[in-house]
Amino acid sequence: MPRHLPVLRADDRAAPGRSRPRWIAIGGGLVVLLWVPLVALAGSLGLGSPAVALGGFAAAAAAAGAIVRATGGVARRDAAISGAAAGALLALVALLGTGTPWTVGAAALVLVPTGAALAWVGALGRAREAG
Repeated sequence: MPRHLPVLRADDRAAPGRSRPRWIAIGGGLVVLLWVPLVALAGSLGLGSPAVALGGFAAAAAAAGAIVRATGGVARRDAAISGAAAGALLALVALLGTGTPWTVGAAALVLVPTGAALAWVGALGRAREAG
């Protein structure tokens, strides 16, 4: 009788070997990793406005949500948390750049909901199929 490999259950939320918090950290890191080159490219082309930077952040959050959902199969909620975490991290980086709490508050009010919403939208696609 042939032996078969064990099959993952379809209701598993994360890829084997990685926990949900790890996928959240991977998603947040991907947002920052994708956003920095977009902002650098926009700056080198003379398009360095805050609106362009926010648009690049939104695109990076959506792409990171889609990548993490497709490769890790995490829940959409986890993708949204990773986008919000990336927005909070970038708001704290604004504190290092400007030093004013008002800037950090304004950045957090914009980046955290934008990151959460767009990462959730990016994760609307199909999760990775087990097996």
